[in-house]
Amino acid sequence: MSDFLLATRAGRLVGCLGRWDQSGIKQTVVVGYHGKMRLVRPLYAAAGRLFGFAPLPEAGRPFRYFYAALSAVDERESDAAAVYRLLLSETFDRALGQGYGFFMAGRHERDPLYRVVEDSFRFTPYDARLYAVHWEDGATTADALDARPPFLEIAVL
Repeated sequence: MSDFLLATRAGRLVGCLGRWDQSGIKQTVVVGYHGKMRLVRPLYAAAGRLFGFAPLPEAGRPFRYFYAALSAVDERESDAAAVYRLLLSETFDRALGQGYGFFMAGRHERDPLYRVVEDSFRFTPYDARLYAVHWEDGATTADALDARPPFLEIAVL
């Protein structure tokens, strides 16, 4: 429970976000740095100390990251983007003190909350294709899908 934040307003839940560390089962490990990156990495580390961003791990070491998971924001709130930004920022700030330097958040490009990540954090977009596949008995459900942006829970992909 300590890895979840809840946003409330006047006793109502308006948002939630969990921090999910899957390093016990899934990691991204740097095998090595080659070419220019070998020279750039120490400069990047120095800049990170000055400007407050995480250094790149040494060769053979994993990135320390978590998933911004199980997020939900009441889109009826006029400041839904601000609520999501606050949840992400607070979760990341708490994680920095525990050695994390990065997080992954999944939002479809048509999701209005995608802009929060784009506008508020240094980020690298991850392009992927999403397919709706179904058995014959699921055709009615698949046909009922509308134009709303899909919810992406990248922590389970």
